[in-house]
Amino acid sequence: PDYFKGFFGTFHTMDTGRGCPFTCSFCTIINVQGHDPRYRRPEAIVAYVRTMCRKEKKPYFFFTDDNFARNPHWKEVLEGLAELRENEKLEFSFMIESDLPAWKLKGFVELLARAGCNQVFMGVESVRQKTIDAARKRQNRVQSYALMCERYHEFGIACHAGYIIGFPDDTPATVREDVEILKQLGFDQASFFILTPLPGAEDHARLYAAGGKMDQDLNRYDSFQPVTDHPKMSRDEWRGVYDAAWGQFFTPDQMAVALKRVGARVY
Repeated sequence: PDYFKGFFGTFHTMDTGRGCPFTCSFCTIINVQGHDPRYRRPEAIVAYVRTMCRKEKKPYFFFTDDNFARNPHWKEVLEGLAELRENEKLEFSFMIESDLPAWKLKGFVELLARAGCNQVFMGVESVRQKTIDAARKRQNRVQSYALMCERYHEFGIACHAGYIIGFPDDTPATVREDVEILKQLGFDQASFFILTPLPGAEDHARLYAAGGKMDQDLNRYDSFQPVTDHPKMSRDEWRGVYDAAWGQFFTPDQMAVALKRVGARVY
């Protein structure tokens, strides 16, 4: 009965800020939450983490901002969390969402580790620069992916790639090739999504205005199944290569490599 006692922690989510300054055509955030970000007070975030640590054993937090590093108060937030760990000896850890250039901010990765971060979720979307540029996510530079992963790994932080399958130039062969590249670059985890014209995104508005074919049942718009046609794949091919990507990435060898990479933390 006590086998799992203390094994699993409680998982908490929190927006430390909302809104995004970027212009990705497939994204709804910029239209639903706006381009002008708003932020919680750093002291309120720190106080919430302190409260949860007193109620629970080793809680885990996910700061769900699309761009945690674009928060002008990121340093105060992380310094406050580091003080909880170092001065008050509270035990907790967390993951963040952040854009890919964030690792270049002076002191950002080091402070993340001090504060207790063990994973960064990033919207990688593709390993092909042409595809990224076409989706207007030009802040992503493929040539820096490997160096970025290496930097996070230096501080024991896992790199989690959000990856979209079904951009116009994708084929079953290119997707299989890209998943292998994703592993070679140093990403430890991946979450795969099917390109979906989500209501509220520019892609949806353009497809609707052009009279493009889209499923009418919005319950299907979960990004795990095709809801429109692809220029180079049938829907069955598209869904098949999407399903296969999970098994192709999460092999026993890949998972063992990832665990070894981030097993020894600096802090």
